[in-house]
Amino acid sequence: MVFATTVAVGFVLAPGDSRAFWGGAFIDPRRVGRIENAANQSLRGAYARLLHTTAVGSWWLASAVIVGALGLALAVRAGRRGDDVMGFSICALTGLLISPISWSHHWVLAVPALLLLAVEAVRRRWRLGAIGVALAVGIGFSHMIWWVPVNHPRHSELHLGPLQLIYSDSYVLLGLAAIAVAAITLRSEKREAGAG
Repeated sequence: MVFATTVAVGFVLAPGDSRAFWGGAFIDPRRVGRIENAANQSLRGAYARLLHTTAVGSWWLASAVIVGALGLALAVRAGRRGDDVMGFSICALTGLLISPISWSHHWVLAVPALLLLAVEAVRRRWRLGAIGVALAVGIGFSHMIWWVPVNHPRHSELHLGPLQLIYSDSYVLLGLAAIAVAAITLRSEKREAGAG
C-alpha cells in the first residue's frame, strides 16, 4: 500500500518524470551508465568486457538464473541451519552478481561475507581462508578495477586484453569464488552432520 501511495504521489507531483520512469526507464539499466564500465562489477558488466560487446543479454540472463538459483539455495541451506550471517552474505553476493548494474561502491554489501570468512579462518585455523581474506582486502584496496582504460578512448573497456579482464572483473571473480567456497563449506558440513 505504501509503495502504491508513493507512486501515486509521484504522478501527482511529477507526472512527466513518472510517466518516463514507469513507462520503461526503470527496467533499462543503460539509464544509469555504460554496462561495460569497469565500475560495473556484475556478471553483465563482466560479460560485456569479456565478449567485447554490450549485446550480452542472453549470456547474462542464463548465468543470472543459474547463479541466482544456486545463491538462493545456499542461502536457504545456511538459514535452515541457523546461520543467518552466512545466509545474508550469500544473498548479498548473489544480488551483486546477478544485478544488471552493480557499481563498485555497491560491493560494500560484500563486507559481511568477508568478515564471516575472516572469523571462520581464525576459528578453524584455516590458512587458505586467511589467504582468501588477505587477497580480497588487497584487491579492494588496490583499486584494481581501475587499472584498465575507462572510456579513453570511448568504450575502451570493450577492447581489454586477458590480464586487463582479470583486473576489470576482479570483484565478480571474487564473488563467484566466495559462492563456490560457501557451496563447498555447506556441502561438507551437511556430509559431516549426516555421518555424525
